[in-house]
Amino acid sequence: MSKWLTTSGTRKHIKLENSYRSKDAPEVQIAKVLEEQKSMNGGDNLKNWSLSARKALAGGKSAAFLVSIAKKKQEAKIWSYEAPKLAMVVASPVIRDHFVQNPESTEFHALNPYFKGKAIEAIAHWLRVAITVPLLQNIHLPKISPTMSNADLKDSLDLRVAMQLLGMGQYIDHFASKYNATLELPEASAANQDAAALRVPLTDEARTILDHVVVPSQDGRDEVVDVLAYHLVVLKKKNMLGAEWTAFLGDFSNLMLSHAMKLAEARFIEKIKKERKEREKSKKDGRRMETGTDTEEKKITASDALKIKKGDKEAKPTLPKKKTTNLFDLLSEEEE
Repeated sequence: MSKWLTTSGTRKHIKLENSYRSKDAPEVQIAKVLEEQKSMNGGDNLKNWSLSARKALAGGKSAAFLVSIAKKKQEAKIWSYEAPKLAMVVASPVIRDHFVQNPESTEFHALNPYFKGKAIEAIAHWLRVAITVPLLQNIHLPKISPTMSNADLKDSLDLRVAMQLLGMGQYIDHFASKYNATLELPEASAANQDAAALRVPLTDEARTILDHVVVPSQDGRDEVVDVLAYHLVVLKKKNMLGAEWTAFLGDFSNLMLSHAMKLAEARFIEKIKKERKEREKSKKDGRRMETGTDTEEKKITASDALKIKKGDKEAKPTLPKKKTTNLFDLLSEEEE
């Protein structure tokens, strides 16, 4: 739900579902939410709240994300995207701090240029849905697919950036695995329906990813960049990267990706060594089992022969273990 605001306009609040908090003053509402959040195991994650607890967050007034949206050859306008204020408080530590300091406020200014209209709209929609669904899941990423355009990728990365800046990264931490899945193209064949082909991304895709790294981890790395780097290492080993990629990786402005590829190559080599050791070990174990079985059969046969030679008429050949399958077989042998 959105509304365009002029600089002199005002916004009417949408009254959400009533609850026991609806009659409380804003600062009391927020204090109660913080108390409940602190007492709950994993209360900092809205997904851990029960449906009834999330429904209660709908009490009182709604609040709005204000975001600046500029269109070509037009002056930027401020758009408003409504969401339950108390759900915003639980989900985002950044928004929480704002409303704790300004409990009467019903607006959060997302005017940082990194905040994009589509991203804020998606977050507001997710927060509205959060108070209605039985099982709350991570925010949906419909545009991430093997056939996505660079514009689709940009929209999804804009959403990831916005959530990271709001301290909501835990609700979009599946982004890296979703992107990793786009790097393989389904390639059905009669011989192997599960076969897949590695996708060679364009350098523009890598440029878009690097341009959206605004909240790297403490070691300066980004998990989406790491996923791309490992994939590029695999492609490089298969001689699937062309001259365009060589030039791109040699550009100093892309140093973050080049560094990630060096680390990824070390992981790739370690993985190959581990797989090779496991194969060798499996072969050795197989040979030991075969040798051990043959030796055991020979010993049993020799023992039986020795007993028969000594005239031990009651001695019966011992059943080779590998032929013993069940109790019925054992009983049959004794009857004979």
